[in-house]
Amino acid sequence: MPSIRCSCCTHGLMLAGLLLAAQAVAAPREGQDTPAAQPQLDAQVTLNNLRALAEWRLRAVARMLSMIANAPEAQTGEWEPMRGLLLSMGDTGILANAIWLVRPDGSYYTVEKGLTGSSLADRPYFPALMNGRSVMGTLVISRSTGKRSVIIAEPIKKESRVIGGVGVSYSVDALSKEIDEAMGLPAGVVFYALDPAGQAALHRDPSLMFAYPSDLGEESLRSAVATMRSKDTGTVDYVFRGTQKRVLFQKSKTLGWIFALGFSEPVAKPIR
Repeated sequence: MPSIRCSCCTHGLMLAGLLLAAQAVAAPREGQDTPAAQPQLDAQVTLNNLRALAEWRLRAVARMLSMIANAPEAQTGEWEPMRGLLLSMGDTGILANAIWLVRPDGSYYTVEKGLTGSSLADRPYFPALMNGRSVMGTLVISRSTGKRSVIIAEPIKKESRVIGGVGVSYSVDALSKEIDEAMGLPAGVVFYALDPAGQAALHRDPSLMFAYPSDLGEESLRSAVATMRSKDTGTVDYVFRGTQKRVLFQKSKTLGWIFALGFSEPVAKPIR
């Protein structure tokens, strides 16, 4: 007699798989220090750890989405078979503003709302997704929640044809807060990440999230941002809100973001 597997069992197995996938990517290997495990390390190593923590979190989501995109339910291209899998993903505790399924025409569903009545067709990441490419690192204001998010998405393919995509609008506010708490940095230290366009993807100061730093400060800051966008790693100095800052930066090959760690000191007053 052929075996029969109920949908709840399938979703339970998928949830277990998603949890294992998240742990495999997000957790360091045995014997490897976590980003917050060495509070006395120098600035360069601290910057490395900061970048690694952000990459681990987002790569874990990408791996879970890849599992879902290749599941039999995804091959139907329909919402109802997919809803349970996306609910299971939400149960893993990821920092999601929205978890969604998009169709080739741009219409999309979220776990919270079902069919939204809106379209993702004009989003900058949509053409790449519908051309079969993974998406990770694009910044948006979520249409379903109005919250600041970074997009992680995977195409759903059936017989080499893209029939949709699954994605997560991941909370950059929550990710910044998590990094801040995990790193335990002193009050005078600043960290942030810029996307390739120079927009703040992450920031220790929530009021500066999604801002363009080059538009906020003096010429020294604009010059510093230009340098950061043109190099893979280095150090810049600039003045921001009356404070002199020295910032180490490095580019993430995974995200395309520029991660920065800076230290502040009062600007020296001219001698009269």
